[in-house]
Amino acid sequence: MNLEIKKGVFGYPNKPILNNIDFELNTGEIVCVLGKNGAGKTTLFKSMLGILKPLSGSILLNGKPIEHWNRPQFARLVGYIPQARSLPFPFTVMDVVLFGRTAHMSSFGSPGKKDRLLAEECLEMLNITHLKNSTFTQLSGGEQQLVIIARALAQQSSFLIMDEPTSSLDFGN
Repeated sequence: MNLEIKKGVFGYPNKPILNNIDFELNTGEIVCVLGKNGAGKTTLFKSMLGILKPLSGSILLNGKPIEHWNRPQFARLVGYIPQARSLPFPFTVMDVVLFGRTAHMSSFGSPGKKDRLLAEECLEMLNITHLKNSTFTQLSGGEQQLVIIARALAQQSSFLIMDEPTSSLDFGN
């Protein structure tokens, strides 16, 4: 699996922020994008996710332009941990983690036993099983961030794009 950017120009209409970006990522590689605030890191990530359209150039997933993938197919391959998080409804932690399984369900499907077991494993992996019945909106910022990471892990995508994934986490995490 690979994710490739060719001659990418990213930004907003009449406001390019990143110019002439070329790179390729392969499954299993770890890449860190560093830059000062406002340098365009989040803009790049949102473009790689298809949230923002490139001003020019192309983004390919396995040789196919990302805009040609339907959203469930794309979500099975590319996960995202956002910089900012907000869920307006008081979902339980388990429900939030199970949202990561959505791409693997049918349109009107609901999580099955396999999905719940996988969600439990993700909570265990991050040592937050004790939060599974808690209300997400009542957690600390760091606890919420761990839940969002668990949700992304439950998605089981080939690529995981993380935008400041350690924000709100204490030193031990």
